[in-house]
Amino acid sequence: MGNERTPLEILNDIRDYGFGFASRFAFTNVPRNLMIIFVVPTALVFWWVLGNSLDLENTDWEPVEAEIIDTGVSSYWCDDGEYGSDCEGPGHFPTVRFSWEIGGQKLVSSDYITYPPNLSSDSKAEQWLENRGIIIGANITGFVNPDDNSEAVLVRQSWVEIMTVRGDDDWLWCCSLCSLPALFLLVSARRMEWTIPRKRRKRYKLVYVKDRPYGRPSSWEVPMEARELQIEASKNRLKSMSGSLSEGDFDSYANRISDMELMAAQLEGGTRSFTIMLSNREEVNFEVGTYGELIYTLKDYLEGKEDDIRTSVVLFLDESKAEGRLLEFKFNGEYTARVTIKEYLGNDLIKTKSLNIYSEEVVLMEIIRKASQNGEKTDDK
Repeated sequence: MGNERTPLEILNDIRDYGFGFASRFAFTNVPRNLMIIFVVPTALVFWWVLGNSLDLENTDWEPVEAEIIDTGVSSYWCDDGEYGSDCEGPGHFPTVRFSWEIGGQKLVSSDYITYPPNLSSDSKAEQWLENRGIIIGANITGFVNPDDNSEAVLVRQSWVEIMTVRGDDDWLWCCSLCSLPALFLLVSARRMEWTIPRKRRKRYKLVYVKDRPYGRPSSWEVPMEARELQIEASKNRLKSMSGSLSEGDFDSYANRISDMELMAAQLEGGTRSFTIMLSNREEVNFEVGTYGELIYTLKDYLEGKEDDIRTSVVLFLDESKAEGRLLEFKFNGEYTARVTIKEYLGNDLIKTKSLNIYSEEVVLMEIIRKASQNGEKTDDK
């Protein structure tokens, strides 16, 4: 009982999911495409079921005089459909055998209704027949198919009634609920986009990034233009939500936005080239434009291959390389996420910091940012 969550906690989680998704994928084609993926199959199923029910509808069949030959109650009902016999039961299904005449020819059938009801007891089934005047020997009005006089019923059913009796309406309702998460995410993204003036709104396609270090899987990335809009929109959205947030929730969202800003922060001077030295003394050059790209590239090389995990990586921050300012990243042990970062100026140790390379990315990037700025000052001298 103590672990049960309150409705307010659940709503707060839903709000967090919406904000997190929107802050990451607003101003991209992801929300729309996700909605299409969920809605199109649901729509196709709906139209297939609806079309099937419309084909079975017989509300336009014409009246004809019919005579009740026999009635009863069956535990099972079978439909000899296009794809074989489909039986339902056990239950209490009213049964009827009746006849009608067309052009002097007497026709007999037991298909008095497209889909009979399954009632709670035999007496209820018998009562259902009596309420409709379906009694042995009675003459009542039936309904014949104008396109095929060999088909007739005593009880007509609309497509809505057919869907209800078959349970298609419940099934479609459940199926449509599958689209609600995608709809929620789409609305969350659009609400965030609406905080930006209409003239500046634009949606970008994700950029496919391949050829990562050590054959790491390629991925789809959000373009920098979209990231900048996401940060601005997230700030505006947080401002509009501030009245309904607790102080702790507000600070949490604000910290999340700060993380986004730091991740998307452009390197001073735009795209820059960096050199790193691996633990085997091999030097690797690469170019990045943001601090986020820099840290991700650094982590790629630090992690290395699955069978060749690097124990350390040195990031040179100026052209002097080993004689200038640099950062040394070293795992504190095997199978650990903690890394010790040492900043050097030549052989002089400036500072040391230990952190979790995965959960403290913001701290990690702040260290790189400050050291990088110090490295630029060293170059200027």
